[in-house]
Amino acid sequence: WSSDVCSSDLSFVLRKAVPKKMMLEVGSTASANIIPIVYAQRGCEVVGVDMRSFRAKTDNFTFILADARQLPFREECFDSVLCVSTLEHIGLLDDMTGDSKAVNEMIRVLKPNGQMVMTVPIGLPDCLPDTRIYPVDVAKKLFALRVHDEEYAMENDFCWYSTTAEKAVKANHRTGFRAVGMFNLWKEPNT
Repeated sequence: WSSDVCSSDLSFVLRKAVPKKMMLEVGSTASANIIPIVYAQRGCEVVGVDMRSFRAKTDNFTFILADARQLPFREECFDSVLCVSTLEHIGLLDDMTGDSKAVNEMIRVLKPNGQMVMTVPIGLPDCLPDTRIYPVDVAKKLFALRVHDEEYAMENDFCWYSTTAEKAVKANHRTGFRAVGMFNLWKEPNT
């Protein structure tokens, strides 16, 4: 698995993420990531965070070098949070609970009734050298927000196609049989 955003991730985010006034994009430096630029050009104020530099520049986009486990923002300041092909990498080298810490931080900075769009590798539970693989139920529990809708995709010969959760959960990433879960989540007013 690489940190690259797959075509299914991009399609899902661009179809589901509602342009909002203030958007946070966690993991901006994934290669081929056009998401923060697209929403900034749609007039949204987008803040991107990552632990690596992001050189892209455009109006309405600010990049901040930051750790998703300790976001440098006040509570409930973003209308939406996007985290695409990123969560599975957080804390792998130094903090095995880094993914849950990052999710808690994203929820903390998300306004009530805010949207979070999240994509993660789905399949047989595993922890590869550079990524975690989540079973569907573990991913949903980790997100701790209401799932509005979800989609799944699998890869075959470098081509991604839609699939079901039942098929995606059987993916064995060690054998090259990869799947991704894409979740459109909403923060309830009392979360």
